[in-house]
Amino acid sequence: MTTNIRGPIKFYPGELQILEAREWMSTADFAEKHFVLVAGSYAGQRFNHDFAPYARGIMDIWDKPWVREVIVAGSSQTVKTSIGYACVCSEIWREPSGAGLGMPDKDVAKRILDEKLSKHFLRSPELRKLLPDGENSVQTLKIAMRSANLYAMYSGSEASMSSISLRVLMLDEEDAYPDSGATDTMIERTIGYPVDRKIIRVSKPRGNEHESSIWDALKNRADVVYQYQAVCPSCGHAQLMEKKNIRVPDKMRDPATIKSQKLAWYECQGCGAKWNDYQRNIAIKNGRWFTEHEVLRPETVAFHIPSWISRYISLSTVAADWFTAVEAGTPKAYTKFDNNHCAKPYKVVAVETDETRAKKMVDPRRPPMVVPLEALALTCGIDMQMTGFWFVVRAWGRGLESWLIQYGWLNSFDELDELIFRTRYPVEGRDDVVMPIWRAPIDMGGGRDKSNEQGWSRTDEVKMYLQEIETGARPGTYPGVVFAVKGASRKQTETIRLSQMGAQPGVAAKYQQKLPLRTLDTDEFKDKIHLVRLNPASKQPMWMHSQTGEDYFRQLLAEKRKSDGKGGVQWDAGSRDNHLFDCEVYAAAGAEPLWTPSLMTLGQPIYIPKNPIVPPKREPTINPYTGEVC
Repeated sequence: MTTNIRGPIKFYPGELQILEAREWMSTADFAEKHFVLVAGSYAGQRFNHDFAPYARGIMDIWDKPWVREVIVAGSSQTVKTSIGYACVCSEIWREPSGAGLGMPDKDVAKRILDEKLSKHFLRSPELRKLLPDGENSVQTLKIAMRSANLYAMYSGSEASMSSISLRVLMLDEEDAYPDSGATDTMIERTIGYPVDRKIIRVSKPRGNEHESSIWDALKNRADVVYQYQAVCPSCGHAQLMEKKNIRVPDKMRDPATIKSQKLAWYECQGCGAKWNDYQRNIAIKNGRWFTEHEVLRPETVAFHIPSWISRYISLSTVAADWFTAVEAGTPKAYTKFDNNHCAKPYKVVAVETDETRAKKMVDPRRPPMVVPLEALALTCGIDMQMTGFWFVVRAWGRGLESWLIQYGWLNSFDELDELIFRTRYPVEGRDDVVMPIWRAPIDMGGGRDKSNEQGWSRTDEVKMYLQEIETGARPGTYPGVVFAVKGASRKQTETIRLSQMGAQPGVAAKYQQKLPLRTLDTDEFKDKIHLVRLNPASKQPMWMHSQTGEDYFRQLLAEKRKSDGKGGVQWDAGSRDNHLFDCEVYAAAGAEPLWTPSLMTLGQPIYIPKNPIVPPKREPTINPYTGEVC
């Protein structure tokens, strides 16, 4: 074969850069020499393995040619995201090729690309060489490199993930993705590289064991799972640090004091030495990754990083947050601790309160219809039915200890007025004052009232009732006492969320005004009742009066906490009546600190005089000098 080319072949500088054989460098060395941090107290400095000793092991596994996927389930402030970025950047630097970064949503993807990942490229001289136009190479959802692009993808948008072939992929905080199927869609983009693709998934586990995709990947996808062993500075014993070995002084349970005074320590499992934060850091620096089951040439490797192996999280913070969760006592509180510190999902627990335990909350010395002297205010929870209303009146102390005052059934809105606006309860030990109902949350319901000629639902009737109170059209009532509430149809971060009810079709125009509506996390309130307050030793016990009947307990205990069949949990009554339980939820919502103004901010109990002093009627008199009537 002949060619017309004479002399040596000439290449452009960019072609030479691509073809030039670069000396191979490990990810761990690349991070220390070329990867510049862009956030936090060490921004502008290169990655330092002394600050995250466990990072080197993850990076070394990433470099193994047979490893296709690395899974990192870790708490916040464990440098896991920076580890992921360093792995991706080093792989692109060694072999420029298509890469992707998966994020929860578009706004987060744009922000992370602009504020973090692009700055890693621009501030690291070796990475900046990959950008043909410097800062102009950074686009809205893409970093244009000389021989390939790095794309920002996000959950919920097929367009951001389609028609892209990637060799390198990082999924960042996948447990925060609104669409749980987005992880698989993003991973599909690497199918074109079956033998040399590189995927790293880093995320804090969120929710329970059925909701966390990173935990599912760690448990069911990984060939091998590594945990980190700390080595005691005193005895040299290697150990997996466990939460139970984080200790505080006897009888010290106050989270604020533990955290501010740094009272916690870790007790070595070997010699019993007490590590403070500094000694913990030394133990971690001397540590190593460990697995009970080694696997030859694994393709998928997982790492677990709890918060207490990070130098950025004090042992006292872990202990303080634990006692905060214990004090709350609810699955939501324990879930938060497990996610944030144990780096694992919360284990779902089925609950059915024992009737004997619940009846221990009956105080035989306390009569109904009488308010304890310790009480600040009364709340009334109202559950609307087609033919009337169930209700519970409960008194609340400043520490959210509570006492059942009255419960029962009302037939009409007029009877509801009588209870809320005109009933006054005597106060124990006080003859001069009585206590009115301070706040009355009422459920909006939703069933249609067949007896109503216009076919309006009971929801519409409550709206009209509230509107009449607000406008002064209902005699004997006044605003600021009765409030609309409704159970949330899906999970929400707050126990109470304020919104507005809009107009409904088919309702007269004069009733179309918007009204405030508070949406409640009813499962959270029910958790508090059954798991915290139905306990005489609780800090927030809910006491019953001496005449509390079997009808009350049947409804209070009607529900069971169980799996909802979709990976979550729910309280379910089946076919049993649970109306008084719902009333207790609404009464508790009225006393919740998130409801403003809060019960906790009341300076004095809500009393009114028992027998108000009415000034005597003064007969008119005539001024003898002017003749004027005065």
